[in-house]
Amino acid sequence: MADAGRITFLRIRYFAAIAEQGGFRRAADFLDATQPTLTAQIAALAEALETRLFERSRSGTWPTAAGRELLPDARRVVEELQGFCDHADSLTGGMAGTYRLGVTPTLGPYPLPHILPGIHAEYAGLKLYVREATPSDLEKQLRNAQQDVILRTEPVLSRGTSSSHRCSASRSGSQSQKSTDCPARQPSAIRTWSAKKC
Repeated sequence: MADAGRITFLRIRYFAAIAEQGGFRRAADFLDATQPTLTAQIAALAEALETRLFERSRSGTWPTAAGRELLPDARRVVEELQGFCDHADSLTGGMAGTYRLGVTPTLGPYPLPHILPGIHAEYAGLKLYVREATPSDLEKQLRNAQQDVILRTEPVLSRGTSSSHRCSASRSGSQSQKSTDCPARQPSAIRTWSAKKC
């Protein structure tokens, strides 16, 4: 049985980062930590969970079957704690919050590098976690509250998607039409343009 008393947020965060960064070295750089620290923490987490989380070989590092099953839960833990920190920040004043922005691979790389720096310069406490997906997957993620806002080339018109979920950007000729009546939920995972420690 898993030992909950030894399962810390830091260890869960390290686990998610290693899985998403594709290895211990890249995760160590991303987290500004040392590889021995990550190795020790992941070993302690695996022992507490009584399961092996990663396979390591000369060709690379990847999650085990159990690790892949646990990764979505680890992401949610990271997101929820970040949302807790953001909520605390908002109570002390200032513009702060975390929003999940879904974009298509063909659209996101073009406007975002020009838009995000200005947003972060004006709102230092505002964080956007950007994830890429196909248009159909973005729409599903929006309906399932896995994204707060999506950016795509066509409007969201599927059945079951209410006006409050239509957060797409559509382009008609040279005019751009945007709908941003979006549900405001807090967190999302590890790819971000603005990093902040709680």
